[in-house]
Amino acid sequence: MNRFQLVFTLLLKDRDEYFQQNSVPIVQGPDGKVYMIDHHHFTMAAAEAGYDQVYVNCLDT
Repeated sequence: MNRFQLVFTLLLKDRDEYFQQNSVPIVQGPDGKVYMIDHHHFTMAAAEAGYDQVYVNCLDT
């Protein structure tokens, strides 16, 4: 079982905890737009599994 399959077969409670522990780091650019700086593959896997929200961690710029 690969990581993608493992994460998305976890119980809902465990999955939410996993999502919180793997929050997506973001920064706000000088143009005001928000940019992901890591966890791109995790975010794509979540989207492919039908999720439209993930936890984010806004970093200071």
